[in-house]
Amino acid sequence: MLSSSILDLSYVSELAGSDKHYMYDIINIFIDTNNEGIDKLDKLVQTEASYEDIQRQAHYLKSSASIIKVKDNHEHLVRIDAMMKIAIKEKQTANMDEVKTRIALLKANYQEALPFLNEELTKYK
Repeated sequence: MLSSSILDLSYVSELAGSDKHYMYDIINIFIDTNNEGIDKLDKLVQTEASYEDIQRQAHYLKSSASIIKVKDNHEHLVRIDAMMKIAIKEKQTANMDEVKTRIALLKANYQEALPFLNEELTKYK
């Protein structure tokens, strides 16, 4: 089980126990979800999509980020989700510069963690 400054698999390892297929499936799903999902979130922001669409995508990514922890990514997604919810509810303008900064950090953290995730996948094939 890998736990480092960029990636923490302790929770998913605890859930899986000794089930290697489960570990493989969860890590593989996480990679697929994040490969597409982070890019989709970025595109939604870059194309100035509705706050609702941005919030839904951030919320969608939050669940997997709570199981496989990539450095600060869960916190970034929680913050983006909350910012969009507040902007929607209060009919205010969200701080999109902060959102863009958080997405850039999400992408960088994920790219840094990806080789470690792929390495973990090979252990459970």
